[in-house]
Amino acid sequence: MSKKKKERYIYEVSRRALDQLAIQGEISEDILDKLEYMEDREFLTEKDFLDSLRSKIGQEKTERYQAQILRHVRIHPWARHWHHHKMKIIVPIAIAVVLSALFWKNTFISINSGHAGALWHRITGTNLRYVYLEGLSAILPIDKMYIYDMRVQEIHDNIKVLSSNGLVINVKFSARFQLQLQGLPLFHKTVGPDYVKKIIRPEVISTIRGVIGRYTPDELYATEEQKLLNQLLEGIRDRVPIEFLYMHSILIKELMLPTEIQLAIKDKLSEEQKYLAYSYILDRERSERERRRIEAEGVKIFQELTGTSILKWRGIDATLELAKSPNSKIIIMGTDSQALPVLFNADREIQTTAEPDSAQSNQLDQGGE
Repeated sequence: MSKKKKERYIYEVSRRALDQLAIQGEISEDILDKLEYMEDREFLTEKDFLDSLRSKIGQEKTERYQAQILRHVRIHPWARHWHHHKMKIIVPIAIAVVLSALFWKNTFISINSGHAGALWHRITGTNLRYVYLEGLSAILPIDKMYIYDMRVQEIHDNIKVLSSNGLVINVKFSARFQLQLQGLPLFHKTVGPDYVKKIIRPEVISTIRGVIGRYTPDELYATEEQKLLNQLLEGIRDRVPIEFLYMHSILIKELMLPTEIQLAIKDKLSEEQKYLAYSYILDRERSERERRRIEAEGVKIFQELTGTSILKWRGIDATLELAKSPNSKIIIMGTDSQALPVLFNADREIQTTAEPDSAQSNQLDQGGE
């Protein structure tokens, strides 16, 4: 450090020391006023500084504040180094701060949960050997990280499909798919981030049109839904390589036919149900007819074997059942073998017989009078 710079540095440090002491109340304002002449003075040594200070504030005050002032006036090695090389230190730090602020987003990449990254080097191209997983990753500012969603994704769409007989069918569908982690770098290199527009949506729509186009509208109504969905899913999986992307499912949310076709199909289905109902009734009557025929044949065989009329046999069964009743009865057997038994209620007969007796007694009473 040159002599002039050293003297100026001593003066600046001493002024800061005196100002600090004044703030703390150690030196009064009048002392600082007396030291204003030091603005243009140059102090070569600490002794010169103390001599000048002593001449202005007195020996007693100089000795009182000498230790505090000299503690700030002395030039320490680190202070000398900073004063001499401060530009060499400040400039690199400032450049580093500016560069960090400019390239922070391109250097430190944060990958969220359920995502993965594929790195593209500006010199060597896509890194096919490594997949960047969740967390914070540091890369060169000139490189670029492409982040992909590795969770299950879903797309929706509403398209028009021609049936096998040329009718327009509106199909509303949704498809669920998921990227494969092991093939992500190659998938990024061959397809890129716009894979939904380039592969998923076109392949799904093409498969739906190809499968549904094989059927007529009434066949679609008659086909099992799960069978149709399996055909769609198998067709899409055959088109998309499984090492890049896995199709979980495809759902047909709605099939809309023209209004006239819908009414015609409903009428046809209604008539088919009526036909099935009539067929069931006819089958039931045929079964009943067969049952009665078999029953008649059994009755005929019974009469031939026993020689007893079926009516008489059933009359005997009915009489036996009535005889088991707890009410009192009178059973009069038939006069011949062809007559059926006659059943009388005993209580009613007794009551009927008692009524004429009471009438005769009334007549006798009137005659006696």
